[in-house]
Amino acid sequence: MLSLGHSQVVGSNRRLAYELAMAYGWEVVVVAPRVWKGEWGRMTADPVEVGLPHCGSSRPSHGASLVLDDLVQPFARLPQLIRYGRTALDLIRSGRFDLIRLEQEPYVLAAGQTARAMPSNSFLAVATYQNLLKRYPPPFSWSERATISRADAWLPYGQTARNALASRYDTGRILVRVLPPGVDHHRFAPNPAAARTIRQRLGWSEPGPPLIGYVGRFVPEKGIDLLIDLMDRREPGRFRGLFVGGGPLESQLRALESRHQGAVRVVTGVGHEAIAGWINALDLLVLPSRTTRRWREQFGRVLVEAMACGKPVIATASGEIPHVVGEAGWLVAERPAHQRSIEVEDWLHAILQLVESPDRRRQLGDAGRTRVLDRFAWPVIAAAYVDLLEHLRSQPRP
Repeated sequence: MLSLGHSQVVGSNRRLAYELAMAYGWEVVVVAPRVWKGEWGRMTADPVEVGLPHCGSSRPSHGASLVLDDLVQPFARLPQLIRYGRTALDLIRSGRFDLIRLEQEPYVLAAGQTARAMPSNSFLAVATYQNLLKRYPPPFSWSERATISRADAWLPYGQTARNALASRYDTGRILVRVLPPGVDHHRFAPNPAAARTIRQRLGWSEPGPPLIGYVGRFVPEKGIDLLIDLMDRREPGRFRGLFVGGGPLESQLRALESRHQGAVRVVTGVGHEAIAGWINALDLLVLPSRTTRRWREQFGRVLVEAMACGKPVIATASGEIPHVVGEAGWLVAERPAHQRSIEVEDWLHAILQLVESPDRRRQLGDAGRTRVLDRFAWPVIAAAYVDLLEHLRSQPRP
């Protein structure tokens, strides 16, 4: 398999390759951009830390290897303009691979570029997050058309993506399977020692009020404003708040921290490799994502990471979240803007119900861990890819 996608600049996003190589003996080549400029700033792929144990840029490990590509990225804020460099294109055209996995929205120029470079003897599987039906002008509509016309499989990351784009991508010719992102259930696992270390670092003595936390981007669509209102309305001493991440709303969170010194902490600059420890420090993770005209929650990766750590989660019933959480978490209904105060009260009620019931928190945490092992752990996702390739091979080629 050849795995392509700019998200693979992050080592943990390359884990599928290792699972397929170790468990099934696949030869997998992962292509990652040498440099990626995104909303988190400039990221450089580490040729040693690839998410594959003992695997370097030119030295395969158990059949999995990493290749760095000089991705063409004209503007950091316009990822739909990216194009692959010569290294990636040579691998696509090589004819070496049974399956080429493209983790890229079909309208992105790099996706159309991949479709046009595909050899006839390789299957193309396109993995996508997009869960809103949008129309794109040329050249993006041309790229989308070329990608889906050549694709052998469409792999929406969630049920809402499938529902939204079925009319456009589910052509009857293409194989469609919902395959969510995986999670490393060994790294993201209950770890009381890590929790104690983080709380000591924050200067919080134990025992103390329960700790609720948010981990992710500090942006409006993630409901940061709701969490700020919620923390301002809470009764002092009932619970503490921890915000880990970064983004444009950091200044508002810093102001909240100043208003509630000792009860609210804001932490930035935490790499993904360290996130598991911070999640373990929480008693409860919250994700109040907000649906907008142009966006709704596509997955909520931090939810499965928290569930894998055995932490209970409360989240808005937005986008893909109900399909991710299932019965293993607490869902709060979204309300229109004019009912904002009622929505905050809904959230306070949900949090207080769990804050005051350690047994209920433990029950939800155990259910979340079980759900992750059944649905989202990398071995489960890898097995689904093996079944996918076997199914594609069993079908007559057009």
